[in-house]
Amino acid sequence: MNKALMNKRQWLFALLMGAVMTLILTAALSLLNRQESLPFMLQWMRSFLLAWVIATPMIRFIAGPLRSWVERTLSG
Repeated sequence: MNKALMNKRQWLFALLMGAVMTLILTAALSLLNRQESLPFMLQWMRSFLLAWVIATPMIRFIAGPLRSWVERTLSG
């Protein structure tokens, strides 16, 4: 597999994983920390967008090295 395709796959995985993870977590946290002054959907979407922007690069750049470290540690 060429590097460009591998890079696209890693970014796509990071985008999708980040979206699913932050959607679920921000919904749960928004329900727990409800601000009565904002409609729930607005509060949730604002939280989701901020979390997604932070989570996606973290998944993209940390998942590979972390996976390698786990493999090295477990194959010990």
